[in-house]
Amino acid sequence: MSSRTEKHLNHLIGKLIVERQLIAQGDKILIGLSGGKDSWTLCYFLSKFQEKSPIKFTIAAVTLDVGYSEQAVHDIRTKLTELNIDYHFVTAPIQQIIEEKLTPGTSTCSLCARMRRAFLYKAAKDLGFNKIALGHHKDDFVETILMNMFYHGRIKGMPAKLKAQNGLHELIRPLLTCEEEMIREIATEQKLPVVTCPCGKCDLASKDRMRMKNLLKELEKKTKGVKTSIQSAAQNIIANHMW
Repeated sequence: MSSRTEKHLNHLIGKLIVERQLIAQGDKILIGLSGGKDSWTLCYFLSKFQEKSPIKFTIAAVTLDVGYSEQAVHDIRTKLTELNIDYHFVTAPIQQIIEEKLTPGTSTCSLCARMRRAFLYKAAKDLGFNKIALGHHKDDFVETILMNMFYHGRIKGMPAKLKAQNGLHELIRPLLTCEEEMIREIATEQKLPVVTCPCGKCDLASKDRMRMKNLLKELEKKTKGVKTSIQSAAQNIIANHMW
């Protein structure tokens, strides 16, 4: 029997998929699976949607090898087989590229994310997929909005659907209205084999992002629903009252 959290996330994800038309008949969707709780939750729910959806679409997962252990890869393959999701493990020299291109003041995680995205697009092209699904959630969206406003002087988030610059692929984020805490609950409930990034630098995540996380926690304590309000504001811009 599905838990209350699972039912709630199932509703949120389904609603976003329908409203933003994230999935269409015949789509071939490649899920970027890092092994973290977010991408695992995305795999879990898309596999469930595929089973019951009247829309016929194909899903598969891809992991970019940045030094995962044999045990981690085994655990990932085993769970994906259980979910009936095809799996691709792609070698990508991301660490080497980061070492060559990283400049003082640049976030390792930020550069890594850009490199991963580039290799994901390449994998999608090579494997014949037209869409790439990422596990970004509501907290990611709101933190990104605030970081861009506070530190870069711009209003920019992450859309639920984005056409790639190469004109070949579309990037979708089905978890974008889901709270991170609920995603964490599902990962635990379903015993998803969460693995941490093996690069050893993810613990040194952006200090700016951590500031945003902490700020939002404090705001939510005083005014529940702040994250939802910020996300809604991004869809409700009154242009003639802006600069």
